[in-house]
Amino acid sequence: MKKILSLILLVASTPLFATPYFSGETGAVAKFANTETSEFKPSLRFDAFIAGQISLNNKLLLRGEASLQTEDLYENGSTNETLSVFRVNEISATYTTSSYGTTKSLSFFKGNFENIGTQQFVQRRLGAQNYASSLTENYLGQNGVSAYQVYGYGGSASLTFKSIPISTGLVISRNDEKDDREYQINFDWRFATAFRYLTVDLLAGCGAPVTRKNSDGEDVYLLIETLYLHGGIDMLLGNRHSPIALYILGGFDDYPVKEKKDGSDKLKVEDVFALAELRFNLNGARIHITGYNVPSASLEKMLFINESFGLNYRFICDKLHTSKRNFSVGFDFTMGYEGKYVKDFFDKDLNDVLNVKISPFTEIDAMDGKLKIYGLINLTKISDKKPESAKLFIGYKKDL
Repeated sequence: MKKILSLILLVASTPLFATPYFSGETGAVAKFANTETSEFKPSLRFDAFIAGQISLNNKLLLRGEASLQTEDLYENGSTNETLSVFRVNEISATYTTSSYGTTKSLSFFKGNFENIGTQQFVQRRLGAQNYASSLTENYLGQNGVSAYQVYGYGGSASLTFKSIPISTGLVISRNDEKDDREYQINFDWRFATAFRYLTVDLLAGCGAPVTRKNSDGEDVYLLIETLYLHGGIDMLLGNRHSPIALYILGGFDDYPVKEKKDGSDKLKVEDVFALAELRFNLNGARIHITGYNVPSASLEKMLFINESFGLNYRFICDKLHTSKRNFSVGFDFTMGYEGKYVKDFFDKDLNDVLNVKISPFTEIDAMDGKLKIYGLINLTKISDKKPESAKLFIGYKKDL
């Protein structure tokens, strides 16, 4: 009996006394803009995030991530109090076991968890490399740009096959931050694959808003009046080295199974995230051509895109180096429409809200990380003498 108890204590304490392994990532960006037309009056805002994970005995993985956004540091002086938003993006624990040619993962989380567009699910389960669009790059971690957010608190169970690069699973979560609902229970199916010329991260499911009052205002124990469908896809046809590749990112939330008679809760184009990017890999250079339709909530988190609908052209020369470091240079050319979406393409006043922008940039290897400098000139606002016609972004990311 003593031997059995000793064995149980040994197994239970192994993760606690095993040598832990820590890894993570951090980044920050400073955003400068001139807020006046006739004089120099800059604004300065910061975005930053830090993410880390601790592996115990290769089975238990603890993760955490936080982000910070500040208001204008120049407005009240950089040494005075400045409004800022601090957010814990993720707290999670994942336990992983392997048997019968599969790897099983069980996770519990609070906050964001492997959103569609962050590519964390396909990277964590299948080891895929990041293939996201440069337009969705940000310095807010999981609080940044995504086509669909898995948010709240809940659990996830997934099954990954060792013989083929496929992972699938279920996610159940509760979201208490829906504006017009007491809370919502979400049931989602997750699927990912990472073949040589095809990488897919897919989520599809439904949300069940729960309330304790019926339409007459009477108290009830539990009431679900309708279901809301949601989903998202993050897909790359080809790979980083393909001469031609196509990247697609899309998602939507709150599509009602049973709509109201007046159609007030119908899914609108303004609420659909859609991005398609055609990529050309030339000898020593790359060209990306991207069309996008972005909801306002996601638009607020994008770095140099302020228009909800538009077209972006990016040229990158990324095989440059000196004797000490590698670097790349390029530029973005963007034609975007403020407050317009795909459905408004034939509107007569479309050109009245057109912004034409050029953004030169460089990325430099520095201090074991990546230093990125973006300049942005809004040609339309310069000609109209509008504020924020020129901006500067200086960002840095590093693995910990």
